[in-house]
Amino acid sequence: MKDVYNGKIKKEQIGMVTFTLIFLGVLMTGLGIFFLLTGLFYENIEKDARIVIYIFSGISFGFGVIYPLVTYKLIKIYPKYSKLTHCLLKEYVFSNK
Repeated sequence: MKDVYNGKIKKEQIGMVTFTLIFLGVLMTGLGIFFLLTGLFYENIEKDARIVIYIFSGISFGFGVIYPLVTYKLIKIYPKYSKLTHCLLKEYVFSNK
């Protein structure tokens, strides 16, 4: 597998990090679609609850798109924002070069 993380991630952890970023993006986008379709087509929801469902949909879409992109960018510049990067990914996946 090609190292797209510039050696910042341990070789044995590259597949896990890539899977995590893709899986979480797809899962949260899917949840956003689910909440959006529930808000649009389910008839037995009050107006206030429908607004909350739309908010959940927007948050899920946003998290599904932004988390993988931000995490990837932070891995590329890893030593600079190490505490923030460790909040998004576990500390043991990074190589200590």
